[in-house]
Amino acid sequence: MAVKAVVALAIALRLVFFLASQPWDGAAETDRILQSDALGHHILALSILDGEFSQFGQPEALRTPLYPAFIAGIYAVFGPRPWVVMLFQILLDAASVWLICRAFGSWIPGAFLAANPISIFFCSALYSEQLLMVCIAAALFALRNGRPATAGFMVGLAALTKPIALYLPIVLIGWLIYRYRRAVPALILTAVFTLTITPWIARNYVTFGTAGFSTSGGYNMLMLYGARMIASRDRLEFRQVQRALSADFTRRANPFERTAEMKARAFEIFADHPALFVKTYVAGIVRMFVNLNTRGVARALGVETTMLSITEHESAAAHLRAFTATRGLVHIAIGAVTTAYLLALYGVTAWGFVTWCRAPDRFGWLCAAGAVLFIALAGSAGLGRFLLPAMVFFLYFTRPPTTNWARTPTPDRSPQTPARWS
Repeated sequence: MAVKAVVALAIALRLVFFLASQPWDGAAETDRILQSDALGHHILALSILDGEFSQFGQPEALRTPLYPAFIAGIYAVFGPRPWVVMLFQILLDAASVWLICRAFGSWIPGAFLAANPISIFFCSALYSEQLLMVCIAAALFALRNGRPATAGFMVGLAALTKPIALYLPIVLIGWLIYRYRRAVPALILTAVFTLTITPWIARNYVTFGTAGFSTSGGYNMLMLYGARMIASRDRLEFRQVQRALSADFTRRANPFERTAEMKARAFEIFADHPALFVKTYVAGIVRMFVNLNTRGVARALGVETTMLSITEHESAAAHLRAFTATRGLVHIAIGAVTTAYLLALYGVTAWGFVTWCRAPDRFGWLCAAGAVLFIALAGSAGLGRFLLPAMVFFLYFTRPPTTNWARTPTPDRSPQTPARWS
């Protein structure tokens, strides 16, 4: 009953924000929704309906196909209406809440996800985080029930949703070997994962002559991490640096050759300024954890707002002064609600992690490693949505310490020793 209530809460909160933001309004779609990555996903979805996977006449290599295909499937039935996609994303988030409750054996982790302001906001935006989260949650649920093949398939879908998940099998394979003390479950997960992503790699080989997965690695290293370092060093506006760097790498037509050059340039920047790299890397992770997304929420609600420059206001005190001086009561209210939520989430998670450390169970090791992986990969970007896949893992530590399913066999299968691997 508690799990059903939490799922209902998740749907209700997201519907309230959806109705308040009115994304079906034509002006909202043009001015607020179809911007940046969301516009790219929209264009790719339309290209899929035309039998391609391209933007502006060029085959796509940066973004992977599953989320645009998800949008395209909805567009095929309901027409190119982003707001309909958002309703389906609300259901995806509700599914993530249910899967997390079941995988972690408690309704409390699901309640924290249900009330998460960042997740609520991105249900009403055309970003891939909701699809990524449900794939990861489904993989954890499969592993909890001793199904490595299903987990491998879901992680493959996660990678096809967002390339950052391509590194997740490293954690899962290591945990399966540790968990079962044999290689068979890990080999099954690896085989299914590989089969799931192989068609996309084959497409890239045929299209670009490179058996690569995505160009996002080199792009993110230079345009998110390297650009942040240059902006901080030279006290420049971040997007200005991004535009300047991007102009240097438009010569090569092959995107995989271009991303190799971008990666090499990023490593040069890192090597030339190692202390600055560490500083911006740590600062980006901190920003990700404390990102209140007040501007995004305010814009979705139709409140005019301006962006605060990280470079211009470097200290936390300066940010706070600039925030209170330039933004109104709506921003302050949004920030207050999100701050209260984050304090509760991080406080309960820290307490739960300390309690877990006193008597660690095996599944907790997987969740700790998965959270560390996604936090580390987020790096200098500092975007609040980049924390969401890590949150799927560290919500495990919000369970009450009396929840000890990892050591308690279920009637049909023990999570500790599933019948097929015992």
